[in-house]
Amino acid sequence: MPISFKTEAITVLRPGSRIERGTPVPDWANATEHEVTGCRLQPASSERVLFTSTGQARDAAVSTLRLFAPASADLDVRDRVRYQGVVYDLAGPPRRWPSPTGALAHLEAELRRAEG
Repeated sequence: MPISFKTEAITVLRPGSRIERGTPVPDWANATEHEVTGCRLQPASSERVLFTSTGQARDAAVSTLRLFAPASADLDVRDRVRYQGVVYDLAGPPRRWPSPTGALAHLEAELRRAEG
């Protein structure tokens, strides 16, 4: 049997929903959680941001992780992920990658956290 490097677990935080001015909006006060095992996370990038896109001064650190999870992982672009006690946002929709056989091989997502 091949050795697996996917030995880590994440917690997926999924917001509830509430109506605000007639429109459904995420309700993080009523979020649900579920665990996904068989994952691998790797540092992707980190940067210091001194200005925002609007030109306002801001001193922040942005960290990015790359998540590799089983193809069956229940993960949506609106979710957040907790890993080692730190909560990350998804930087975009998760992507499911096929294997050369045509079966799904894994799910990949970019996780991002800004501090400051």
